Amino acid sequence: MNKDKTYNIVMAGGGTGGHYYPALAFVNELSKKYQTRIIYFATKGRIEEKYLPVDIPWAKVFTVELTGLKRPVYSFENFSVIKKMYSEKSRIKKIIKDFSPDFGFLTGGYISAPVGLNLRDLKVPFFLHEQNSIIGFTNRRLSKYAQKVFVSFQETVLSEKFLLTGNPVRLPKNSISREYLCTMGIKDTGKRTVLVFGGSLSSEKIDELMLKVYPLDTQTNFIHVTRQPDLFEQFKNVFTREYIPDIYNLLAICDGVICRAGATSIAEIKYFGLKALLVPWRGAAEDHQFRNALSLEKLGLADIIAEDEKDISKITGIIQRMPNKGSSFVWNVHEDTSAKKIIDNIEQLI
Repeated sequence: MNKDKTYNIVMAGGGTGGHYYPALAFVNELSKKYQTRIIYFATKGRIEEKYLPVDIPWAKVFTVELTGLKRPVYSFENFSVIKKMYSEKSRIKKIIKDFSPDFGFLTGGYISAPVGLNLRDLKVPFFLHEQNSIIGFTNRRLSKYAQKVFVSFQETVLSEKFLLTGNPVRLPKNSISREYLCTMGIKDTGKRTVLVFGGSLSSEKIDELMLKVYPLDTQTNFIHVTRQPDLFEQFKNVFTREYIPDIYNLLAICDGVICRAGATSIAEIKYFGLKALLVPWRGAAEDHQFRNALSLEKLGLADIIAEDEKDISKITGIIQRMPNKGSSFVWNVHEDTSAKKIIDNIEQLI
């Protein structure tokens, strides 16, 4: 890649933060070295459509109306899904052709399917990133046409085309002290502080579980991301938000997390060295969240419980064992090697 050239890049990936956040981390890192023009195909009504104008303001966003395949994939209902995808495919092809891209970078989700197929047809090189320990349906089918497939787990390296890079994470731009907790309404920054979330779409099951935990632990500060904040008004040590776009700032300084086991959450927990209580969503495709959670448990960074866990004292015990960083803790900026590895490899091929 030529540092004096402006690169035209086609991007897609979203539906959930698990697909969107790695794409955003990639752009943040790439923009440190190169000028870019980006077109981003976003799923209508999902996280990337809402936040791209803020996160990557120079990107041109094209909204695509698609839904994912029903399980099992041979379901008759998928006929209309596939028909819609091919109708959108022709529109996407014209947009890509007029843009004259240098390469594409796709991070999965069904939105990536028509974009990747068009890049193949137009002979535009493209790269995939797979976040989970089991390769997703779309990425699996696009992998035969991609230049490289960057993966987050060793067990997902299926051939020489696959390269273990890890999962890029979004990072604070500056050092952050525990005083940042005050922006959440917390006054005593020396108390153990645990971040609770159910992924970018939140989780009613985690809400239900924590309603049983909070009455038993009044000594811990909890920052809880939920679409039902009214449920938790009774607890003085629980600070709610419906969504936190820069949640990485809190991950950098909190003492622990309680969350689902999506691949991006796993990567963030590893990067920031947090202790975690994981509640895998067992309805995830091929049960990949449980497999993701096991990988973190093996590293000694996580305990795993079921979302219908009945022994609440077990949960409070895990929370109380999370080490407290203390009020004087400061997180200092350091590099995300995952994004750098991806860019280094793209540079060799473009």
